[in-house]
Amino acid sequence: MQATEPEADRPATLPAEAGVSERLTRDPEAWNAFVADAAAPSFMQTTMWAASKRSNGWTSSRVVADSPAGPVGGQLLIRRAPFIPSAFGYAPRGPIAGRPLDDDAIRAFTAGVRAAGASLGLSHIRIDPAHEDPDGALRKALRRSGWVPAADIQPPATFVVDLERPEEEIWQGVHPKWRKSVRRAERDGLTVASGGVERIGYFHRIHGLSMDRVGLHPRTEGSYRELFEAFAPTNHARLLFAETSAGVAAATLMLVGWGPQVVTLYSGMTEDGRRLRANYLLRWHALRLSREAGYRSLDLWGLPNARIEEWKSGWGGRRVEWVGAWDLVLNPVGRLFFEGGLALRGRLARLRNGRSTPGSTESG
Repeated sequence: MQATEPEADRPATLPAEAGVSERLTRDPEAWNAFVADAAAPSFMQTTMWAASKRSNGWTSSRVVADSPAGPVGGQLLIRRAPFIPSAFGYAPRGPIAGRPLDDDAIRAFTAGVRAAGASLGLSHIRIDPAHEDPDGALRKALRRSGWVPAADIQPPATFVVDLERPEEEIWQGVHPKWRKSVRRAERDGLTVASGGVERIGYFHRIHGLSMDRVGLHPRTEGSYRELFEAFAPTNHARLLFAETSAGVAAATLMLVGWGPQVVTLYSGMTEDGRRLRANYLLRWHALRLSREAGYRSLDLWGLPNARIEEWKSGWGGRRVEWVGAWDLVLNPVGRLFFEGGLALRGRLARLRNGRSTPGSTESG
């Protein structure tokens, strides 16, 4: 097992005889390539995602262990609460491996995080692998290694669209009413344009309108800028805008991907955009452009309620349920103090913002 210290995501000079696990923990390029080739790759396991979370108070560390089928590891985001000695470690969409997770992989990773937890000062670690578990075997493996079910941070279910099919086949898989809405938006003069970091402000304003409609508080403009700037240099982040014939943005969408999969991560729409069916045109173009960029699948990212689930089901994807979130508790007392401190901070923040939405340890 190998583990890096927090923030260890800078290039490192390694001896030629360095093992695979050591290289993955210390070499960010090797780690990112490992993520891309994993059985269940996720942009949330890349070093760019960890870098984009620093301004929110997260540090990072990678834990890699050897299993019979090869290395298995996770990049942990680490959150510390003021005046609390223990910390929370979270591996979003981890751990990952070259093959689907099994009992051997879970056992090896668990031993790795137990060993690393003391040096990192962790009271508990949360994981939420992007793995399905139709027969319950993965859940049994997690329980055998000491993991217990936990509250979800990332969406536990989604629709995933297969992009390896011809475009016409993908189009025919879209619900007829959805196709009609796409054509209507085109007839009404809407077009889709890409934007760079200079348009993050427009994205943030439109996204904020949608967040306000559902009573949620959006992140700062700077946090979206950091995320986009982390992935855009390698062409793994894209901003799309549905615009009227007058050039006014009516809807927006941010795509982030890594390896073979891309995600429709954040979106927003104005009232005019709702009337013009801008979101339909934007999602169809997201499918087309992602396929042209070489991605093999598109994750529509979460089903928070029945209305959104119905809308996302119309894009011809397969409904997927992940294995869920799981905690490994290393220090029960430390966990209690950490969560109590975090809850108090969340209540104070909601009072300052005039909001009643519950807080969480969310990293996404």
